[in-house]
Amino acid sequence: MAKIIFVSGPCGTGKSTFADAYARHMVNESGKTVYVIHGDDFHAGYRGY
Repeated sequence: MAKIIFVSGPCGTGKSTFADAYARHMVNESGKTVYVIHGDDFHAGYRGY
């Protein structure tokens, strides 16, 4: 079963660091594919290039 885990908090508190570390942990434990999607990718006017 697919899971969505949402991490929220103020800027600079380590959300991305935690999410990346947890994703690596989940891949190592289950061998499944894990996607980390950052909310900044969805802000109006965001340019990822």
